[in-house]
Amino acid sequence: IAGALSFKFTTPTPFPLLLRLLEVTDADTVTRHAAFFFLEHAVLNYKNLHYLPSELAHASLYLAHVMLQHPDPWNYTCQYYSRGTKVDAIRPCAQTILEFTSLITNSKYQAIRRKYSNYKYSEVSRMAFPTELP
Repeated sequence: IAGALSFKFTTPTPFPLLLRLLEVTDADTVTRHAAFFFLEHAVLNYKNLHYLPSELAHASLYLAHVMLQHPDPWNYTCQYYSRGTKVDAIRPCAQTILEFTSLITNSKYQAIRRKYSNYKYSEVSRMAFPTELP
């Protein structure tokens, strides 16, 4: 029936979810680039397959805020628009993404690092990654 009606089903991805969070939090350009940097690494890691797309998007924004040293990395606005997701719920996912991203200099996945080392993307891959999550 779906084929006859020309419906096309796809798998949900975390990218539109992250875009929405970035819109409602009124994120600046550097925060946007940092969040997408972490998200692009998150979708490459097989360890992240058991996380929901929304968890990957939330964890990427949280990591971006931590990396950029925002005073409250997961504030009320983030919680509200993520349907009440607490920071404790996304911390394991964020830790997995951070561990994978920290190993990027020695891995075969150099394209993302090179992309985000460009001035156009605020050179976020050259910034210091957080060593631990608050």
